[in-house]
Amino acid sequence: MKKVAVIGSGISGMTCACALANKGYEVRVFEKQPVLGGYCQNFKRKGFTFGAAIHRVGGIYGRDNVNCILKEVGVTQLPEWYSFREKVQVGDRVINMCNSNVAESLKTIFPEESENIQRFWDEVMKINDLLTTIDEGANEGIARFEPKDLELLKKYRTVSIDEFLSEFFVNEEIKGILVAVSDAMPGGAVFAFVRMVAFANCSELTYQPVGGASAIIKALADRIVELGGEILLNSPVEKIIMEDGQAKGVICKGKEYYSDYIITNCDMNTTLYNLVGEEYLNPRLVKKVREKFTESPSCFSVWLGLDKDVKELGYEPGNLTYYPEKDSVLSDKAKLIADGSVQRDNDFVLISLSANNDPKSSPEGKGQIMIGMMCNYDFENLAELRKTNMQEYRKRKTEVAHRLVKKVEKFFPGLSDHIEVMETASPATFERYTGNSKGAYGGYKCTPDLVENYSAIDGKQLVKNLFATGHWGGVGDGVIFTTDMAMRVADKVLTCDMRKDLYDYNKKIS
Repeated sequence: MKKVAVIGSGISGMTCACALANKGYEVRVFEKQPVLGGYCQNFKRKGFTFGAAIHRVGGIYGRDNVNCILKEVGVTQLPEWYSFREKVQVGDRVINMCNSNVAESLKTIFPEESENIQRFWDEVMKINDLLTTIDEGANEGIARFEPKDLELLKKYRTVSIDEFLSEFFVNEEIKGILVAVSDAMPGGAVFAFVRMVAFANCSELTYQPVGGASAIIKALADRIVELGGEILLNSPVEKIIMEDGQAKGVICKGKEYYSDYIITNCDMNTTLYNLVGEEYLNPRLVKKVREKFTESPSCFSVWLGLDKDVKELGYEPGNLTYYPEKDSVLSDKAKLIADGSVQRDNDFVLISLSANNDPKSSPEGKGQIMIGMMCNYDFENLAELRKTNMQEYRKRKTEVAHRLVKKVEKFFPGLSDHIEVMETASPATFERYTGNSKGAYGGYKCTPDLVENYSAIDGKQLVKNLFATGHWGGVGDGVIFTTDMAMRVADKVLTCDMRKDLYDYNKKIS
């Protein structure tokens, strides 16, 4: 029986571990924290259970996607799911984030832009269809493309979202709405944007498991143990054992664990430079990572436990992302994730009440709200303050949190009067608990540079027998992308062993 060591228990590492255990491999997962899950973990405060980072899995496709994977790896008890509305507000205009007919909805709002909206939508769907073909058939799919298809892909490989939107629209409000419903990143890659716009078009509702994303982790962990696998908590990997240029195992707490394959689901910088060592790496890979790849933004988050049920307070238990300025969504986002960013009145903010649909999340008769904002690692100088002045760090965090609560009271008047518990996290907090460089929430930032060069790391052997999975190992983030990535990496291991019983997951879910 061949052995596999998996570094990190984020959802992609756990999915890959479970997929390989299900195929008969002897799997051991190493997690440095006392709990599983990475960004998918929960934490408890005074009877409240808060989701650390995942406040939605997505529309009906997201739910079905996760259920399909769990069935593929042999999980029989699937999570229970709940649905809710997820809205975005751009200026004074409110739009459902999941919209089964995005183009027609926009035409209704902006009839004078109908022709441009249709041109935009036709191009989005054309690109999305090509990307889907690649996902389903990998290189076999590309071989079936006509020259015009390849030209289209080539054209947009190096185009940013900002440039793409400007091909079709002058109206900044339309651009802002499309950025909002796709949660797009300034300077981000077109391919990721296209995927998210198409994804938003799948259904009217958003889904989340009862118990949060942690319920998915638990289902995978139970299956791994059932198959004879081992999960080691409080067990940081100190080094990947290298012999004759090949990864041969890992060292944890001074003990050597020899393995046939190593799957890393941890921070890529840690993997390359600390666990492997630059001397074992292809210099071209190191050059690309250093020059072309940058960490994605992080977040500042506030969790509030309330003394009353949100419905009793008149709040809808869904999610809302608010962009105050309708004509500057991209530029306002860009300022928030730029170096030296500070809190401003027109920062956008996520207000998540969706967990109130989960009977396990709050004590009876009480409720909760999560408030989050995307930001740069050095936002409000918090990362530096945490190293040099903990008293000032805590004070500054609290000030930022209270200003966020005041902003949210625009939608939920009197919120401050009902706060029973307040917990905050800065980018430095996320870095500490997940190990992600600069508290990055999505691995490397999905820029055209990453798309152009990602083949250097995408599910490949960084050195022989060492594979990367998760949001550091490819182009994309979130539960859907990272679990998909895990299945592809599992198939790569199976292929190395000349196995014919591949999952071929992309073909099955399509």
